[in-house]
Amino acid sequence: MPPARSVIAAHRAAWTTEKKTDLKVPAAAQRQIRDQAREPEERFGDVRQALEELRDKVAVQARVTSSDASRARALQRLAAERAGLPTITPAAPRQVGRTA
Repeated sequence: MPPARSVIAAHRAAWTTEKKTDLKVPAAAQRQIRDQAREPEERFGDVRQALEELRDKVAVQARVTSSDASRARALQRLAAERAGLPTITPAAPRQVGRTA
């Protein structure tokens, strides 16, 4: 038998389908992969601060928008009273089309 064939035959004779791996090895590998995927939380300090500032700005803008809407309704009511109209119909909010 040529040497390559004897090596292949020996390999096939020794090969089994059952796993000979210790169960701790795949568990350790999974743990290492999971730990590598995590980045230390201290690296995200600037991002967290920027996110908090953005949330504060959004909250302020929501309050401003709310007060602007209240002011607009008050001006509409005043104009209706001056014009002698018994009631006013509020303007329908504009629908903004989304392209994405």
